[in-house]
Amino acid sequence: MTLHRDDTSPAATWTFHCDVCEHRFTSAGTGQAQAVADATTNGWIVSNMTLCPGCAAARDHA
Repeated sequence: MTLHRDDTSPAATWTFHCDVCEHRFTSAGTGQAQAVADATTNGWIVSNMTLCPGCAAARDHA
């Protein structure tokens, strides 16, 4: 899982980076579990690999 926490902003944010392409997803969740839930709700696959919705769909059809 490619996940980074940014403590420099007033509200800490969590950023997921797709392991295949350049897409990113940022969550203002209160913790890592909430950030993962936000990403999953928005179509991201968060496991050993982090995949954006587009790369996840392409992988399903490969």
